[in-house]
Amino acid sequence: MVINIHITPRERERLIREERQRRRVARILQVRQQADEQAQLLRENLRNEKRKKVEELRKELRRSVSELTSDIVRGERAGSISATPRSHSSHDHGAASKSKY
Repeated sequence: MVINIHITPRERERLIREERQRRRVARILQVRQQADEQAQLLRENLRNEKRKKVEELRKELRRSVSELTSDIVRGERAGSISATPRSHSSHDHGAASKSKY
């Protein structure tokens, strides 16, 4: 069974325009989807990078606190840190701040 279809030149041009429009829309949607995927990947990479930096800072801070704590403990054991509190009596306040005028 053979079917012969005859289309007019005008109908042919219309079909070509519709196909071009369909392909154009498909390409726009494809590019939009690719851009969305790239943006999502970029956001994920930035989140991971931020997490790593925060973790590095956290480790560095813990290390610093640990070092300072051990330094303080060593200093107290060696007697280099005075355990006597400073005197804050009322007659000491303001003596150095009074001016000659």
